[in-house]
Amino acid sequence: MELHDRSDQELDTLPFGVIGLTRSGRILRYNLAEARFARLDRAQVLGRAFYEEVAPCCATPEFKGRIDALFGSEEQWQLKFDYVFDFRFGAQLVDVEVIKSPDPNLVYVCINRRSLRPSRSSVPPRLLAAEQAQLAPRESELAVRRDALARRCLDLHPVFLEAFHSVVGTEPHAAVLLGEWGVAWGRRMVIEMETEVMAARDAVLRELTMEDAIGCLVDRVQQEGWGRLSADFAWAPQGAFVVELERNALAEALPRGDEPRCHLLAGYLSAFFSHIASRRLVVGEASCIAAGADRCRFVVVGPRRGEALARAIEEAGGNMAALGERLAALSSISEESST
Repeated sequence: MELHDRSDQELDTLPFGVIGLTRSGRILRYNLAEARFARLDRAQVLGRAFYEEVAPCCATPEFKGRIDALFGSEEQWQLKFDYVFDFRFGAQLVDVEVIKSPDPNLVYVCINRRSLRPSRSSVPPRLLAAEQAQLAPRESELAVRRDALARRCLDLHPVFLEAFHSVVGTEPHAAVLLGEWGVAWGRRMVIEMETEVMAARDAVLRELTMEDAIGCLVDRVQQEGWGRLSADFAWAPQGAFVVELERNALAEALPRGDEPRCHLLAGYLSAFFSHIASRRLVVGEASCIAAGADRCRFVVVGPRRGEALARAIEEAGGNMAALGERLAALSSISEESST
């Protein structure tokens, strides 16, 4: 699908920055990844003059000049080049790809961060990219809260989760709806985590070891107060691993029932591990605090085993030993069928 045909929601799931830039230099579209890496709020960026108000560091022949030339060319429809963005919090070495859209007055600027560097002292302050505080100087007076990376923050208490689930959880296809919502949430949170990893380690999640990548997830989950998360790879020979969440805030906010209820978090975890693995992974909740278990346990498998996992979880009824035996049997059957 072409960028121009993607909705804003679809652009927000992309791991690289996307700016829809008009011929006059106005910002028409701005996705989540770009907002996070630039530490700007999309609501304050849309409609502004890119070169004058948002990124004076790009008002150069090497950046603006090339894009202007692309607008004026009838033969060329895209271009690629390297560039360095200069912010007050540091410099970013990026790969830039500019693609024409069906609208002759609009191009899409795709920006992939390669490395973070210290601020360049040779760049005058007037040429540095804007900060959020410059675009919205009175935010704090209006009760807007932001973290160290200029992301807007809210405090949501468990009563919100309970109220939310009391409505959505009663729908006929609630499990599917909540799971898909969790995937959408997880994809966006992966982008948030990528900005954190880039800032802290000058790397991306996929470049980390599995242990370090899961450590980043553990830190985020615990910082947000969801509970204590850990991963157990004892079932690796069965083609699976288990993620445990103790004192799960979602499960503890829900009324008790007979079945696992944390489809939202299962979707979230699926999005995270699918991103790390560069392929779709399926997550099923095998035991749940809301169903009487001591902790929530999520099992992660490859896409071909998703339906088998769902059946095994249902048959095991929250018994992890029984579930392990069923997964081992499935693994042996799969191996025999492949020989």
